[in-house]
Amino acid sequence: PGGMAGHRGLDGALPTHQRRVDLGCGIGSVLMMVSWRLPGLRSVGVEAQPISVGLARRSLAYNGCADRCEVVSGDFRDAELLQRLGPGQVDLVTGTPPYFRLGSGYPSTKPQRCACRYEYRGGFGAYCDAARVLLVPERGRFVVLETYEQVEEATRCARAAGLEILRRLDM
Repeated sequence: PGGMAGHRGLDGALPTHQRRVDLGCGIGSVLMMVSWRLPGLRSVGVEAQPISVGLARRSLAYNGCADRCEVVSGDFRDAELLQRLGPGQVDLVTGTPPYFRLGSGYPSTKPQRCACRYEYRGGFGAYCDAARVLLVPERGRFVVLETYEQVEEATRCARAAGLEILRRLDM
């Protein structure tokens, strides 16, 4: 379902296919899926967990995407990192924020899984704020996957960041 939502979310999303950033790219799954779907796009994944950075880089190399994708190690909430990525120069920002707030469930005992599922480094609002900084004004697009339970929060965060919701696809 996530892959289908990602592909459908990209249909007609970009007026140009130049630069893309995947926030919190994890092991690079979405980074690769979009790279295959939009082969003319230069993609950068940003990931804060060193073990995931290493796995993503190996996966990109193994799957033949390393020539058009790279993974940067760092926290996308860091203003210096956003400056290096090119504020106002990114055509497409993608992201899959953590689905759960801290304290809302039982985190995994495996640290890598915890950071992917729980808002240890910020939630939907942090993704929206970073997207707003990176996107090309007026034509940049932010494609994101969030749980249905978080629709109101996601809408509030997008509006607070000055992002307009052009289309929503409920799965």
